[in-house]
Amino acid sequence: MLTAPIIYIQGSGGNLLARSLTLDPATVPYLSVNLLHTALNTTYTVEQRFDMYNNWNHNNWAKSEKLFIKYHHPPGDTATYQLTDLKLISTFHPKQFEDGEFYGTWGIDPYWQDIIFIDYEKENVKEITNLAKLKRRDMPGHAQQVYNVELECFKELRKNKTQGLSIHWDHFKTSEQFCKGVDKVCQKIGIKFYENYVSKLWSNWDRENEKLLNLEKR
Repeated sequence: MLTAPIIYIQGSGGNLLARSLTLDPATVPYLSVNLLHTALNTTYTVEQRFDMYNNWNHNNWAKSEKLFIKYHHPPGDTATYQLTDLKLISTFHPKQFEDGEFYGTWGIDPYWQDIIFIDYEKENVKEITNLAKLKRRDMPGHAQQVYNVELECFKELRKNKTQGLSIHWDHFKTSEQFCKGVDKVCQKIGIKFYENYVSKLWSNWDRENEKLLNLEKR
């Protein structure tokens, strides 16, 4: 079932949130390309998912993000994911989601049961876009894309999707705050919260972020 998209601007932790929300075996897992065909017919335990997800590496962040849901690339096999009992939680940048709605990727609204936003303040954007630049040097132009396109798209989606769930970028700053935010979202969308694993995912993600920032200062 199409449970919820996570809508976030580049660099604001969408992959961390997605992995934290899909530890539950009741959800569609994020997988490497060679395993994508097994997503709906193989049971991946929470331990297996954690082992795959906890791969942050400041030396090659692009490689650590090579976990996908086939559906992530519209149009995808929408009927297959709509009919499965597994809950789909998929990440989208604002413009990606806007385009998906425009081209009717998911059929007739309402197609998603919920929608999740990673909120931010104006003063957070510089920090977020800097992280995006450092993490994905293979994708130059993140800041330009965010400022020219994504911020306005996010604003419009946030205004129009009034029932959306959210977690704020500031809650990504500590394990305690992040876990509280994830737990709240899990309760809203009916999935199990694994505090120990979520805390470990956050700790590794935060540690590798710090290493990236320290490299920049050299």
